[in-house]
Amino acid sequence: MNMLLALLMLCSSIRGSSAPTDHGDMIEHHTMIDEDGKQLWSQYIVWEWNHEYGRYNVRGWVLDTDSQLVYRNGKYTLIYTERRYSIPDNRWTLHGIRVQADILTQTRETVDPEKWNAKVFDPVFRRPFHSRRIDWFAAPAKIGE
Repeated sequence: MNMLLALLMLCSSIRGSSAPTDHGDMIEHHTMIDEDGKQLWSQYIVWEWNHEYGRYNVRGWVLDTDSQLVYRNGKYTLIYTERRYSIPDNRWTLHGIRVQADILTQTRETVDPEKWNAKVFDPVFRRPFHSRRIDWFAAPAKIGE
């Protein structure tokens, strides 16, 4: 419950802040199911159109329990945080991320589209999202994290 409250507070602070808004061509709300149709987990996948190959490629993803999707003024905005390690500071920090797209799709499949796309488009070539460091959540790194 405390984690949910912290996420809601964080999402509202990112939404009202000067955190840069990045762009994706499409956001997919994907629900992973087993062979019996039972839900295993859900995620948001941000897709970017690749003109050279004529297909969408994954730009990033986040579990839906760790994010918030807002629809306003004809646009979908995905808000979440990403944990990053800072070598100079020797600490883990949270970065607020906001991604906007015009299209939202919903899928329920036994195949993870992000993992499938990684076979044809290596994840090392994904462009990172712009973010804003949220210093008040920064914590010193612990050995083994």
